[in-house]
Amino acid sequence: MITFDRCLAWQDSLTLWNKVLQGNPRDANAYVNRGATFIKNLDVRRKYGLSRRDVYRLAHHDFERAVDLAPRDEDAWHNLSVTLRYWGEEDKADKAQAMAIRLGWQPH
Repeated sequence: MITFDRCLAWQDSLTLWNKVLQGNPRDANAYVNRGATFIKNLDVRRKYGLSRRDVYRLAHHDFERAVDLAPRDEDAWHNLSVTLRYWGEEDKADKAQAMAIRLGWQPH
């Protein structure tokens, strides 16, 4: 019954990560995954009418939060570098990427 209830709540990846963060607002991994959902999931972007600018603003906020909560999370640092690069913050993006690599990030 609980699984069925969860399936109803999970309309898409964005609703899933929003629900996770409602229950645990200090889950750095959920922020990384929600930020990635904004950037990578075109269906979610269309469904919620998000512009590319909106997507990167929201994702940037999530990645910053993830880095604050888990400063040793290499994926959070890498993804933060992606959003910083989008905003033209090349120096900050390079520093964030260097931190990701120092922590063990490797291209997938």
